[in-house]
Amino acid sequence: MIRKNLKKLINSFKKRFREIDIYLEAKKIPDYGKFNTNLSIKPLKTPGKIETVISYGEEYFENNYGDMNRAKKKDSKVIYDAFEFFLVLDSLIRYLNLDGKRRKLKILEVGCNNGYTVLMFRQMGLEAYGVDVSEYAFKVASDSIRPYLFTGSFDDIPFADNTFDITVSWGTIEHLPESVSSKCLSEAIRVSKKAVWIGCDNVPQSIEPYHLTNYPIDWWEKILESLGQKVDPKLREFIRATPFLHKRNSYWSALECVLKKQL
Repeated sequence: MIRKNLKKLINSFKKRFREIDIYLEAKKIPDYGKFNTNLSIKPLKTPGKIETVISYGEEYFENNYGDMNRAKKKDSKVIYDAFEFFLVLDSLIRYLNLDGKRRKLKILEVGCNNGYTVLMFRQMGLEAYGVDVSEYAFKVASDSIRPYLFTGSFDDIPFADNTFDITVSWGTIEHLPESVSSKCLSEAIRVSKKAVWIGCDNVPQSIEPYHLTNYPIDWWEKILESLGQKVDPKLREFIRATPFLHKRNSYWSALECVLKKQL
């Protein structure tokens, strides 16, 4: 029991140190002070209508499973998560030599929750949009970000081919059944011109009951290759070398793909 509690305490300290690293790195970003975390959470007591066989409604978002975990998460945690994702995207933009064009880039986040990262992207000067299957998530979204959020699933993204320059997603694709895994990646590729970045969490279903597809990253890489694409190892290392990721060794298992497409 003592060993178990000590391990929890150590992990808690590691997590706090990681958040400090993210915070310090984030402060280097221009317009850092413009992000208002209070905009990202809006109180709501009644659940919305969910169009999915798995309920991503009040039970998910107000308890332990939701990415927001709105009943327990503090604004500081929300901003840490948003900055972590933003800095990954920022690294991707720099790798593609698109830094000078970033205000013209169109970004799509699939599985955008209540849009708190879309809000971050937009306030950092990117033309960002979000897609999520949960109507409840959109009901608790800020009024300022809701016009940029769209209802849709990973395996049926509601946009035309090549609509976006970059499509990103984290902690979402594993929530869909294995039978549509290839379709999800195909959809991300279809709507993107330049690149996709997809974080794949393989936490087992026994721990996270909403995770339906749990495989190591090489399993996802083989699907990507079957679709005519390939992970870019140089891009992976470029992102991984970002200070807060490298220092804490906290980089996600992800598909870092510069697209090979005939446009």
